Amino acid sequence: MNLDLLNEAEGFCQLQLWKDAWDVTEKLAKYEKANPEVAALRLQIIIELALWEEGEEVADLLAESPAIENRRMAAQYFLDRARETHAAGDHPEANRQFRKSLEKWPGIRREFTARDSEIFGEDI
Repeated sequence: MNLDLLNEAEGFCQLQLWKDAWDVTEKLAKYEKANPEVAALRLQIIIELALWEEGEEVADLLAESPAIENRRMAAQYFLDRARETHAAGDHPEANRQFRKSLEKWPGIRREFTARDSEIFGEDI
């Protein structure tokens, strides 16, 4: 693991320099990006930058983790993406993302709002 790059990316995150943090994590090797700690950091950056397309693979990877926090983070990504996608007018894709949030971590229901219930038809 390239700890220098990881520390640099974390430092940029602490300063909320999300684009710089993303650029640093892009320098990591593919196997390093698959590390749950790195994937969680990358997903945080993706959410902050609204890089929705880049996030699905990372969120899917995190959702396979035995750590509840990682699965919760993946589900939150899919819920946030569903909301953004719905607002942009792509309702079928938004519904797909919403269902993925439930698949990744059913506890995400605690984060649902009344608006989510109206949009996605879930009884929350």
